[in-house]
Amino acid sequence: MSKRNIIFIIACVIIFGGVIINRSIKTQAHAKEQNKKQVKNVKVVSVQDGYRNTIAYRGIVKGATEVHLAPKAQGRVTKIYKEIGETVYKGQLLATIDGSELWAQTNVAQTGYKSAKESTEKTKKYFDKQVSQAKKGRNLAQSAYEVAKQSGNQQAIIQAKANYEMAKKAVSVAKKGRDLQVEMAKGQKEVAKSQLIATQTMASNTQLRAPFSGVLAQSNVEVGSLVSPQISMFLLVGNAGQEVEISVPALELDNLSVGQEVEVITDNDKKIKAKISAISPMIDTHTRKGIVKVSITKSESLVLGEYVSVLLPEKKVADEAVIPRNALVQEYHDSFVFIVVDNKIHKQLVRIRQDFGDKVVIEGGLNIGDNIVIEGQQYLDDNDFVEITE
Repeated sequence: MSKRNIIFIIACVIIFGGVIINRSIKTQAHAKEQNKKQVKNVKVVSVQDGYRNTIAYRGIVKGATEVHLAPKAQGRVTKIYKEIGETVYKGQLLATIDGSELWAQTNVAQTGYKSAKESTEKTKKYFDKQVSQAKKGRNLAQSAYEVAKQSGNQQAIIQAKANYEMAKKAVSVAKKGRDLQVEMAKGQKEVAKSQLIATQTMASNTQLRAPFSGVLAQSNVEVGSLVSPQISMFLLVGNAGQEVEISVPALELDNLSVGQEVEVITDNDKKIKAKISAISPMIDTHTRKGIVKVSITKSESLVLGEYVSVLLPEKKVADEAVIPRNALVQEYHDSFVFIVVDNKIHKQLVRIRQDFGDKVVIEGGLNIGDNIVIEGQQYLDDNDFVEITE
């Protein structure tokens, strides 16, 4: 190979090498630029110790006494006397159902009972008269017997005595006959009375009345609607007050007691003082939570059905990490959080020890003061670079 060719080859190597090196430098610079563009914005909070603020539990406002009113009879609604929002009183008529046939049967039964009652009175009067006549005959026979004894005539005495004994027996027979006939008449009267009560009860079932005083919160029917005992016509809410029912973790129940004062906050930030009225002795086996009822006084009336928050007093849990629930990322059955260290993500597996609604206690894996991501974590992965935003 000539010297000229060798020089040419060397020059080509130098030129191509420079191009490759230049491209490599540009590629590295581009990669760095892309890495800068891939930095993700996140919001973080610091892991707290076992002290936490008051916990809020959501619940729905309902009447302390709420009853769905359904008819005892089936039929079509003929009239509605009260509408939603109206105050009603115990025993007040709310609606009627077509019961024309039942009321007709009641009238028949009423007539039958009246007839049976009159028959009983007539029967007793008639047989009382029979007994009275038998007694008169007995008294006459007794007088004749006394006269015969004074006469000394033995044959007359024997005859008078026999007549007297027959007269006494006639009185006894008349009494038994009267008692038997009167009892039979009374029996018929009682049967007629039972039939009357039964028909009256069935007919009265076509009238729906308020079992207690309160306000109609719901009305589910109109005139002409077909109803039955399985259909709720009205929701009646008592005037005694209101309550909120919340579901509280089992471990938190030990911190509560009946009569304890709590605070209820509405969605428009209205604050109301309330008291715990009941704590369920049973825990749901699936959620590990129990029901707590909070009573609101009548003077602090809220809108029925609205959602409110019940604030329970703060409590020291344990010297462990407490984090917001929204910091958790679920993957299958595992829970993770993203820790930010020097603007770099570290994905950490954690174990939940206690659940307090909007906050959870973590057992191991975190240190107090760790910065964990609470917004933007759905797009993160281990070793990602991030920028913390306020």
